[in-house]
Amino acid sequence: MSINLELEIKSLLLKEASRDQVIEKVIHAVENQSDGMTSDDVVTLCRFLIQAQAYPAVVQFIFKHWNEKNFITPWPYFLKALESRLTTELAEILWDAISESKGFTQACRSPVLDSFCPPMIDKREKRKLNLIQNIEKRREELLNELSVLNDRQLYEREKAVLRKLLRMYPGDLELLKRTTDLREKSALEIIARHAPLRRAIIWDSEENSPETLRAAESWSHCLLEAAIRSPEVYYEIAIAAFMMGLFETSLKILNLHPDSEDHIWFRFECLLEARHFLDLLSSLAKAEIKFANDPETFFA
Repeated sequence: MSINLELEIKSLLLKEASRDQVIEKVIHAVENQSDGMTSDDVVTLCRFLIQAQAYPAVVQFIFKHWNEKNFITPWPYFLKALESRLTTELAEILWDAISESKGFTQACRSPVLDSFCPPMIDKREKRKLNLIQNIEKRREELLNELSVLNDRQLYEREKAVLRKLLRMYPGDLELLKRTTDLREKSALEIIARHAPLRRAIIWDSEENSPETLRAAESWSHCLLEAAIRSPEVYYEIAIAAFMMGLFETSLKILNLHPDSEDHIWFRFECLLEARHFLDLLSSLAKAEIKFANDPETFFA
C-alpha cells in the first residue's frame, strides 16, 4: 500500500467538492509518476475506486494499461468492478485471462467467479492453507531465534523479536508468557545489581529514624507514581518495591491491574510479607478452586 498516494487521496477529498474530480486527479497522479506506476499504487487506486463505487473507472483504467509490459492486473478489484455485468461467456474469458497471466493467486481472493468457475473455490482454500502454513513456519523460525537469543543472554535483541512476534500474533499466550518472563528477568537483574544497598534497608524496624521512615514514604510515593505513569512496566516497578521491602507499595501497584492473572503468585508473596494473612488465605482458597485441575499448580 502506498502511503504517499493515500495521503494524496485524503488531501484531494478535503479540497475537492466533486467525487468525479477527485477520481480524475488521483488517476492522473498515478499514471504520471516520474518513476512509473508501482503495483502498490495501482492496488491503492483500485481500492479507492471500488470504495467510491466508481466501477467503470476501474475497468477503464485496467483496460488502458492492460498490454503494458510491467502492469500487473489487480484481479480482485477488476472482478468486483465487473460483477454486475458478469455472464457465463464473460466469466470464461476472464478465467482464460487469469490463467494466461498466472494470476490465480490474486484472483482467487475474490468470490465473484465462484458460481461460474467452481475450481476458483478450491484455489482460494489452497491459498488460505499456504498462508497459514507460511505464517506458522515464520512463527517457528522467530521462536527459534528467540530461544537462541535467550540462551546467549542477548536480551535487547530478544525484546525486539518478541515485540515483532506480538505484533504478528497478538494475544498469543506463549508469547505473552515469554514477555512476562523476560520482564521479570530484566527486573531481577536490575535489582541484583543494587542488592547490597537493598539489604541494608529494613523499613518496618522500630529502630528506624524519622528520616529513614520519610525516605521509605518518599520511595513509596515515587514508585507508585512511576507505575501510574508507565503502566507497561508496572510489574517491574512492583518487583522493585518488593525487593526494597516496601510490601504495601508493591500491593498497591499490583492492585492498579487487579484483573491480571499473570502475577497471582507474586501477589500472594506480597500479601504474606505485608502480613495480610486473612486476605492471603481467602485468595488461596479461590486459587485452589481455580487451579484444581492443574496438579503442579495445586500442589504449589
